[in-house]
Amino acid sequence: MDVIYEIPMSLSIDFDAINAEHEKLVSILNEALKIIRTEEDRSVGAVEKSLAALSAAMQAHFNHEEQEMASLGYGDLPQHKAQHARCVAKLDATCRSAADNRIMNKTLLDEVFDIILDDVIRADSGFKSFLYAKGILL
Repeated sequence: MDVIYEIPMSLSIDFDAINAEHEKLVSILNEALKIIRTEEDRSVGAVEKSLAALSAAMQAHFNHEEQEMASLGYGDLPQHKAQHARCVAKLDATCRSAADNRIMNKTLLDEVFDIILDDVIRADSGFKSFLYAKGILL
């Protein structure tokens, strides 16, 4: 399958497992897209496992990232945590909407991808700058 969703290399953060975690989120999303493109059943149930895996992976990523930020003394951690909470709330709302409408389509998956990108662009770019300023990233 051709990869449809991907995070641009310019947004990568080569620190600890952050890139791998971002890629895992996108991989799960691409798997859900593959399911809705190949299955006749486009109900939420057809991608329910993918959505649950995505939610769990996102929460694990956010927890890991916040722990790393705390250990490095990242001053914007409270705002970053708030951004993470907004992303989780958006993902939950999107999943509820899909369940209420009993359908999953690419438009809804695009919304989920926007949630991931929102975190990577809005929240993680500040952390990336912090890592460069500390000389952790070169």
